[in-house]
Amino acid sequence: MWSELLAGCPRVRLAAGDTLDVPAGTKLLILESGLVVSTYMPRRRRFVAAIAGEGDVLPPPSDGIVLEALRPSLVRFVDAEMCATLLCDPAAGDEIVDGLLAAVLEREESLSHFGEIVHRDRVLSKLVQLARKFGRVTPEGVRLDLPLTHQLLADSVAAARETVSIALGELQRIGAVERIGRVYVLKRSQLDL
Repeated sequence: MWSELLAGCPRVRLAAGDTLDVPAGTKLLILESGLVVSTYMPRRRRFVAAIAGEGDVLPPPSDGIVLEALRPSLVRFVDAEMCATLLCDPAAGDEIVDGLLAAVLEREESLSHFGEIVHRDRVLSKLVQLARKFGRVTPEGVRLDLPLTHQLLADSVAAARETVSIALGELQRIGAVERIGRVYVLKRSQLDL
């Protein structure tokens, strides 16, 4: 029923690197596929507020927030009328509430990383958070098949790229993280996932 109701909502395909132009009157965004990063740029410094994946429900971006596709993505726009219709359907209403609650909890967890004084711990906390949401368990650990650059991680933990590079080096030395090409593997023996 949920997908049938959404079928009437306009959608847009994004290529990796595209930013999302959200039509006026959009009440919700639903990411059908792909990977989108929500960024804020106060004083010309980029800060990643969230990384959204397939099935995530997002509020429309407020002033200063930009949504950018990290992978090819498909996004549905839900206007106020359709949102009211969805909320009247018990299953669809539960999906919306659960999706928005998950988005709020993810942002709260991201903010909690700033309590870590040591940058290595901030980076590890962010990687663990991403592993819970996007990771795939393998015999070696939890594999993150995400396009994570040092800069994207830096923007996620409010650090300089160079600082994140040093932190990742430390995490590799202690055996918590292994980098295989562009993929990170978080070692299960080191982490409580």
